[in-house]
Amino acid sequence: MRVSTLLIAYAFLFVTLTLGSAAMAIWTTERGRMLEERIELAEQSYHAHLSLQSNIYQLFKQHGDALIIGDRDNGALEAVIQDAIGRDIQLIRDTIGREIELVGEEEIEELARLAEIERRVNTVTVALTRISSGEAGSDQARLRAQLVDILDREVDIQIAQLISEALAEEEEEVAETLVEAAAFRDRVQIAAVAVGLVAAIALGYAIWTFNRYLRRPILALSEGVRAYEAERFDQDIKVRGGREFENLGALLTNMARKLRQRQLSQKELNERLETEVAGRTRELEKLLRQFEISEANRRRLMADISHELRTPLTIIQGEAEVTLRGGPQEAETYMEALSRIRDSAKHTNRIVDDMLLVARQEADELRLDLRDVDLMAVIDDARGLFPGAVRLDSGLTSLRIRGDEMRMRQCLLALFNNAARYGGPDIVVRAFHEGGRAIVTVEDNGSGLTDIEKSQAFDRFYRGSNASGVTGEGTGLGLPIVRAIVKAHGGDVELEDGREGGLRVAMSFPTPRAGIRLVPGAASDSA
Repeated sequence: MRVSTLLIAYAFLFVTLTLGSAAMAIWTTERGRMLEERIELAEQSYHAHLSLQSNIYQLFKQHGDALIIGDRDNGALEAVIQDAIGRDIQLIRDTIGREIELVGEEEIEELARLAEIERRVNTVTVALTRISSGEAGSDQARLRAQLVDILDREVDIQIAQLISEALAEEEEEVAETLVEAAAFRDRVQIAAVAVGLVAAIALGYAIWTFNRYLRRPILALSEGVRAYEAERFDQDIKVRGGREFENLGALLTNMARKLRQRQLSQKELNERLETEVAGRTRELEKLLRQFEISEANRRRLMADISHELRTPLTIIQGEAEVTLRGGPQEAETYMEALSRIRDSAKHTNRIVDDMLLVARQEADELRLDLRDVDLMAVIDDARGLFPGAVRLDSGLTSLRIRGDEMRMRQCLLALFNNAARYGGPDIVVRAFHEGGRAIVTVEDNGSGLTDIEKSQAFDRFYRGSNASGVTGEGTGLGLPIVRAIVKAHGGDVELEDGREGGLRVAMSFPTPRAGIRLVPGAASDSA
């Protein structure tokens, strides 16, 4: 077997395992998200049906009161309740539509039941309205009898039965989804064990082939070279393994025979052997170094991209889900949501471009789009993009520096994300001017870091003790990236103890005094 073929087999095996693991992770994530969304939709539909049932009974009670004691508000309260019923029905319809998109047409029966409920509610409402608006002098006993008949036949039996069936079906759907989720977790565990076994077998095979086709031939070549170095030129080099090594062994053997036949001097023989062996060794070492560098760069690139894309993609998904979940809205609302999604997408694309450029150049330099930037506006943008709550404590309305707005926002989002994940629930961002520099701090009320951990926090892939109980895929690249961006702006970043025992990250940037504007009576707000 050729060594090149063996290396190709190693590469194919590695790529196969990597792609298989990635595919399994993606499938597991998507399947889990689908099950969670299905449970959420079922619970939302269940509560909407309860609200619909309550509003229906309240509407019919109001009609009964109007018949018995008179309509004092000319049907105003009935109209309000009917609007609430319409909203409940529309919410249920939208929820069922999302369920159909998620699991298929098996939820269409719920739409038919909802249409039947809506039809019966409208029929009963028309009948009750007709009874409630009867002319003066009408037979009150007859009207009450009609009212009782409608309430007993339509409301207490038919509509109540339809809503009870819908509630029972939603409860059953939640239970089935929970059972399916449990079975899915079992399958994932089995698949993980299977992948582990395959990986172990592949590793064992790789070790065996490496020993047979690489290690043993190299040892045989080394032994032959040592023999020639000791002037034992009558010894042949017998190599069994990779074809390249066999050819090399035959070449060295033939070389030794020719040297012996030509009666070359000992010095000339040693020089030629050393030159040949040294050249081959350098080639092997060069190939090995290239492979190690390529693998290290690939792992570092994948880790950086995974970390940096998580926050903007979460923002895009969150904005879309919040907008879609709220039902039909004004065009301005959609435009605002799409604008934030567009900004996050641009932010993501910029990060990817920078990551790929760094990887291609194998450099740590950052590309900055330096402009006149208002840090207060950047802080507001970051707070708006961040899905959690961040409180602003500053007496400034404007704090201008010369910097890259997107990179500044990237720093703030990374710090917000770290604070939310590893700190406490209370996140505060402060901005002020001190000693000719713009200072921006992000503080949480979590457990904080020890002095030793602070000294190591800017190291790549380092995670402190406060991350031991945190779930997620954080790689420990947030603070190193923040420091790189701040340093590229001519600033500095420090880790300090927070006022309430958490961690405070302080970033400082050079700024002209003219770029500051104070607010009378410093104010705080929260997002």
